[in-house]
Amino acid sequence: MKRLLVIDWRWMSGSGFDGQVPVLVHQRMLIQPGGGKAAVGFDNGKIIITYPTTGPPNTRTIFRPKEVQRIDPVTLKVNSGFLDFGWLTFKFESEEDSVKVELKIREILPG
Repeated sequence: MKRLLVIDWRWMSGSGFDGQVPVLVHQRMLIQPGGGKAAVGFDNGKIIITYPTTGPPNTRTIFRPKEVQRIDPVTLKVNSGFLDFGWLTFKFESEEDSVKVELKIREILPG
């Protein structure tokens, strides 16, 4: 039986994360506060996943991506390059957000 997941992204507005893209993150080894709801941003060639719903200090995952794969119009898989951490699945609310993040990741991928 499949369950429908409905996410209200309004939790991000006015929270200081307006320049980032909302995403649902899944990785079996990653502790996912707030059910995986996060914001994806970029800084100095790194992906920064921030979980704004955890309160101060915010929980973050920072890594340099090694590879990206498109799964469907709103889903990307990103290889973190860490042993036992591996691939993260990013599920976006729109194809536009997905494309925007994929292009940015491809810009910072190694050679």
